[in-house]
Amino acid sequence: MSPRDYILPYYTLVHHLQQTVGANREELMTALHSAGCDLSLRSFQRLLESLRADLGIQISYDAASNKYLLDEMPVIQLGNFFRYCKWMLEAGFVLDQLKARSGEDSTIFISPAEGTAGAEWLPLLAKGIEVSHLLRISIRQNKGEENKSYTILPVALKKEEEDWILLAWHPKKEKWRQIAVGRILELQEKAPGTDIYPPQSRDAIRQFHLNGKSSKK
Repeated sequence: MSPRDYILPYYTLVHHLQQTVGANREELMTALHSAGCDLSLRSFQRLLESLRADLGIQISYDAASNKYLLDEMPVIQLGNFFRYCKWMLEAGFVLDQLKARSGEDSTIFISPAEGTAGAEWLPLLAKGIEVSHLLRISIRQNKGEENKSYTILPVALKKEEEDWILLAWHPKKEKWRQIAVGRILELQEKAPGTDIYPPQSRDAIRQFHLNGKSSKK
């Protein structure tokens, strides 16, 4: 495995331990498998070794409870780890898009700006755009407001300063939406959307790429 191949397993394993009071190997392997990371036992051990030695994430093993535990560490250290994972996920996504779509007129627009918010959702969004697949999306609202969930057809992506922005058609409301990808809480494939034809798609995509500081929700 290349270093980049470890990023999703890195993120998944540490996040799972952060959300639980320890987990045994079988529970961690299940969490990794659910995230799409099929690791052998040896790869799992190398993953733990790399987290400890290369990234300073201290994970201990308690033989009495047969559980792995995430040791206490400075909040800023853990925050930097998750930012690193998101940055690497985004960097890999951008590289793949540039390789696959070089010279093509694409609905993926990548500007020189940097940012990491929502990087973990980029591959699924890009796939939805490419194959016209409806997605069930949950969006984090402002403090005190209830989070919203609805079904959208993803149409285009762009980078705007430090955010990735999604242009999507909302079939139920029959309206265009621009969504800050960093506010996405959950994303699931729902059904093919090949029979949905958003109105004036070409103009909507063109304006989406031209306009900056877009309204996002």
